[in-house]
Amino acid sequence: MQIKQNETLGTKNDNISLKKPSSFVSKSPVLYIFLFTMWSVLLVFLWKSFIFNIRYVPLNIRANPSSTLLFWARFLLFINGIFISYFWLNGVKDFIYVIWFFVAKKALFAHY
Repeated sequence: MQIKQNETLGTKNDNISLKKPSSFVSKSPVLYIFLFTMWSVLLVFLWKSFIFNIRYVPLNIRANPSSTLLFWARFLLFINGIFISYFWLNGVKDFIYVIWFFVAKKALFAHY
């Protein structure tokens, strides 16, 4: 025996339904837009510094370094920037989630 989407579970007195209440949970992208905006602003400052260091690799060599050494140094600096950018995303996400909770705590507790 299959239960249809509109049928209820239990007896007539039970109010348990298989329907999803559409007004109960509403999702808003504002938190994520704010999160990615903050991360993007931080990345502008990070990569402004990194691009200079990638272009002019700060090697402690008096003579002209080989092109192979410059390539690998630039490659490693670029990968380092990617990793730092990713970890900054996680840090910004954790920070924004905590701040968002404290700002919206009253509304969340009233809703649930």
